[in-house]
Amino acid sequence: MLKGHLFLLHADLVDVPYDVLVLPTDHTFTVGERWKPLSPNPKRPARFDEQHFGRAGDSKLWWVDVTRGGVPDRPALIANATACLADIAATLGTPLLRVALPVLGTGEGGQDEESGALQLDLLEALRKAAEHHQLDVLLATKDERRFQALQDARLADPARWFPGIPDTGRGDEPTLALAQRLGTRARRGELSVFLGAGVNVGAGLPDWAGMVSAIVRASALPDTLTVEQFSKLSLLDQAELLQRRDPKFAQAVVDQVQHAVKPGLAHLLLASLRAQQSATTNYDDLYERAVRSADPARRLAVLPYQRRTDGRPWLLKLHGDIDHPDDIVLSRSQFAAYDARHRPAGALFQAMLLTSHLLVVGASLTDDNVLRLVHEVRDYLAPTAGNDHFGTVLTLHPEPARCALWSGELDWVSLERPDDESPRVLEILLDAVAMQAYSASTSVLDERFDTQLASDRERDLARRLRSIAGEVEKQTGHAWQGLKTTLGL
Repeated sequence: MLKGHLFLLHADLVDVPYDVLVLPTDHTFTVGERWKPLSPNPKRPARFDEQHFGRAGDSKLWWVDVTRGGVPDRPALIANATACLADIAATLGTPLLRVALPVLGTGEGGQDEESGALQLDLLEALRKAAEHHQLDVLLATKDERRFQALQDARLADPARWFPGIPDTGRGDEPTLALAQRLGTRARRGELSVFLGAGVNVGAGLPDWAGMVSAIVRASALPDTLTVEQFSKLSLLDQAELLQRRDPKFAQAVVDQVQHAVKPGLAHLLLASLRAQQSATTNYDDLYERAVRSADPARRLAVLPYQRRTDGRPWLLKLHGDIDHPDDIVLSRSQFAAYDARHRPAGALFQAMLLTSHLLVVGASLTDDNVLRLVHEVRDYLAPTAGNDHFGTVLTLHPEPARCALWSGELDWVSLERPDDESPRVLEILLDAVAMQAYSASTSVLDERFDTQLASDRERDLARRLRSIAGEVEKQTGHAWQGLKTTLGL
């Protein structure tokens, strides 16, 4: 079994999927207003004065004192947080619980100005606790500069933060070298993302086969047809038969998808790649919600239901959307008519293949329409176009035949592990990709993170750079606008 892992999420804690939540307080159990949406009626743990952490009753919410007697104190915060995680593991006794928390001590905890040193200590304590107690710790922040600084700390020694992923290996294995290649492409704006139904499993939704099975159980088959006989049809033909018998079949699909409360961990990690263009055959809005989580103002243009004319990132819904049930593509006849009705969508997907590296997650490329579009691009490209592959497919199970079929065009990476750990391997790899995507950080422009720098010389350089950046920010001439954008001003 892989060790517990510390994930970094650029997200609102409200949107993070967790089993246990840890929130900060002080020695008097004062709860900040920002945590009230997560705990409207906070209750003081029974032994809080003695332990400086705990939960009330059987709650899945633990509180931790981030001060020493009300005074900001980094060693006390680290000691209390470490003891809190040990208590969670001992009390619940379930391996690989997902424990979510904010960056402790940086708000009302009074240590925001010393964020750099605090974050280094906190990251190390959380990493050790995750590995020792077999916990998956989800550290979330909406602050982009803080997220960059956290990633900077991990980039200094990636192998220490990702011990379950080798540095290098075969081309069909998940490695830190692969994460670096994909993350570099994301940072440069060269990466597009394609999401399949497998991404949704972590959010509690069924894959396509599971969705059809659930609808079948709730539907009435013809009296002359048994479930066993029905199951011998392909999934497309199963959907075709159900749709012919029930005009509300599309709405039944929507009902299956709408019950997801939060995006999955994979959605949040993919959103942090900040891809300018993405596509999906899924009907839900989980990826859109994940993108909005870090910054509500950063909204995807969802095609074809919105025009993208303002430079926003966009998401192409190839098979329809839960807000537009009549557009959902799910049956044999709808797949057959796809090109006539959705030709612009297909052309846009092909443009993604021609102009970027496509990261395929949660899909095995068995969709006939998607396969046709990819084949057309392959045949269209001249032999002189180069040998750069169209994309990378991250698959939960090895598919040697499909890998051989697409050899030289798509890199197939199998994430299979014993004990059904493949989905976790995917999430850990995506965390490594996100780390590399933020390797061109501008966190040195934020003085809160000076204490994270390695030397006085670096800190002095950061102060001088901020002084220059401040002068640049005051300039109004057109010649300065490009530099402002580069500096994140």
